[in-house]
Amino acid sequence: MNSKTFNLVSSIVVTLMLVIGVIFCWGAMQTVVDPVTKQGVGDLSSVDNSVSFSLFLFYGAMILVVAFTIWGIIINPKRFIPSAIGVAVMLVIFLYCYGTADTAATGGLAKLEAATEFWIKWSDIGVVMTYILFGIAVLLLVVQLFRNLFQFFAK
Repeated sequence: MNSKTFNLVSSIVVTLMLVIGVIFCWGAMQTVVDPVTKQGVGDLSSVDNSVSFSLFLFYGAMILVVAFTIWGIIINPKRFIPSAIGVAVMLVIFLYCYGTADTAATGGLAKLEAATEFWIKWSDIGVVMTYILFGIAVLLLVVQLFRNLFQFFAK
C-alpha cells in the first residue's frame, strides 16, 4: 500500500473515530440528573457507551504503542533511545501523580458503594495525569510555534 493510500485510509479512520466519540460524549452529556440526589435518572446507557468507547480507544492505543515500539526496537535498536526516554518521563509523571493523588471522597461520590479509596486514588491519578499531559502538550505546541516563527523570519 502506498503512502497516499495509507494517509487517506488513516485519515478516514481517525475522522470516523472522532465523530463516533463526539456522538457518544454528546449522548452522555444529555443524561438527566436529579437535582435533589445529584444522581442520573432514566437510561444511563449513553454514559456506559461513552466510557466503553473511551476504554476501547485507550486499550487500542496502548496495544499500538507497544507493538510499534517493539517493531522499532527489532528494526533499529538505536531508535529505542527516544522511546526509552519517553517511557521514563511517563513513569516520572505517573509516580508524581501517584504520590499526590487524593483518596478523599467528596459530594455524591462518598455515597457510592464502589467508591473505595483504591478506585478514588486511581481516578485522581488519571485526572492529574490528564492535566499534566495536557499542559505539557500545550507548552510544546507553543514552543514549536515560536520555533517555526523564528525560522520563518530568519529566512
